[in-house]
Amino acid sequence: MQITDKQFAEAIETFREGAAPRDATEEAIHNRIAAAATLVIRQRRGVSEEQPFSVTHGDVIDFLGGLDAEHAKKLKAIAEELTLDPVSPPSSQTRM
Repeated sequence: MQITDKQFAEAIETFREGAAPRDATEEAIHNRIAAAATLVIRQRRGVSEEQPFSVTHGDVIDFLGGLDAEHAKKLKAIAEELTLDPVSPPSSQTRM
């Protein structure tokens, strides 16, 4: 998904303000930025993919607040490349 520089900047600002996305496009961009930030934070903290890991909204806001222009560009690229598949609940016919 391509994210314009304007969309990216607006999404970062709404994260910082704690505002909710206004529409489905903004929500998709927010989800991608949050997922990309989580990946980078995980890597910086040295947490392997096998270990459970989550961040708070505050962690993401702190991370985004510390980005310089170069790192913001890299985060935007990561967010654009992500494939976000919705999690489907198990089929009612699936036996456990």
